[in-house]
Amino acid sequence: MMKLCSATMTLAAVAVISTPSFSADRATAPTAIQFLPGQQIVACPKDKATSEPAAVCSGNVLVGGGETLSGYTYFVRSGTTLPSGVFLMPLTGVITAQSAEPALPPAGAKRSIYLTVTDATGRTANGVVSFVVQKTTGVCGCPVFQVYPTGPLPPANPKQPYSVTLGVVGPPSNQVLRPNYSWSTAKGTVLPAGLVLDQSRGVLRGTPHESTAGENYDICVEIEETHIKQHAIAGCYSLHVNGS
Repeated sequence: MMKLCSATMTLAAVAVISTPSFSADRATAPTAIQFLPGQQIVACPKDKATSEPAAVCSGNVLVGGGETLSGYTYFVRSGTTLPSGVFLMPLTGVITAQSAEPALPPAGAKRSIYLTVTDATGRTANGVVSFVVQKTTGVCGCPVFQVYPTGPLPPANPKQPYSVTLGVVGPPSNQVLRPNYSWSTAKGTVLPAGLVLDQSRGVLRGTPHESTAGENYDICVEIEETHIKQHAIAGCYSLHVNGS
């Protein structure tokens, strides 16, 4: 059984991303792209005692706003580089390991990953994600594969474009490199009229119909990693559509 390190997040495991929320003020800037603040990707160092290779607790970068036809596109910001052994998947924003035995920074290292994201209209935004290699060896582990973080999404406005990435953590890079996710809504979930969930990129997007104004929605989603046919623990979000 995988041993889990303690964490200061809401998960009883190694949290890949922290839990602050997006700005709720979409009424003044409904098309501005923003990064979820405080995001963090965690990695486990190589265990020399057991020869267990280093691993990245793979997770996606979360952004919202702008206008997407499928999803966002992610780039390493010009003039910067990824930490050694780390790979960014440009269409999903997943940060994972470059190889099965990555040469990551040493235990205890913390690096900043500087990113640029763009939407379908060419709007861009810059953001930063922390990459942390845990100090402890021999008791390291990644969270169970799950939809995370969950909770309130940025509110939507009727008849205005809406887009936000939903979160996933796992499986770790020592189980699958460059994970491929298939997203779906859970049984009983009804999306606001005008919004769809992109199956391959985990982006909730579209333009809410005027009939959704003032309504609240509970949106539960499921994920399958298609390479190893593993299903994530489902998670639920809440979404409010502002009054017209």
